[in-house]
Amino acid sequence: MNIKRCFTNNRGDTTINAVFLILVMNMLIAFLLLFVTVQIQCTEIRNHAKISLNNLSAIIAEDTYRAMREGNMEEYEKICSASPEYQAYLKETFDTNLLEHLRLETEDYRITSNRLEIRQTGERIEFSFVCTVRFRLSMFGREYEPVTRDVTLTGYHNTKY
Repeated sequence: MNIKRCFTNNRGDTTINAVFLILVMNMLIAFLLLFVTVQIQCTEIRNHAKISLNNLSAIIAEDTYRAMREGNMEEYEKICSASPEYQAYLKETFDTNLLEHLRLETEDYRITSNRLEIRQTGERIEFSFVCTVRFRLSMFGREYEPVTRDVTLTGYHNTKY
């Protein structure tokens, strides 16, 4: 009964406390939706990078198969581990695949400092993609300080020698 009296006056009209509570709840829901939107967009960027890394793994598998068929695995290992040209080719292919699936700048975010690192350890070619995403936040007609998130994705491809 006391709670009801807090939100209505003697005539049953809505008091300022009820209006304030509704306003606070709306602001809280708007903030939570904004936070969830940032999380969903990070997941979307991660999924597009994953597609590009899978394509990269398929290229490496194709090169491995071709090298095994030709019987020139020493040359292939030399290319993968030491050749900057092959790594540049893989990075260029990755960037092309990533740009086919993902825009680097939209009205909601901007992807900066994206890089792909490729290294060979034993019978495994490891690659990792790291980028920084800067989200533009606008709520209630105001622009807020951008939120920056790092997106990291790693993968590997086993080569059979």
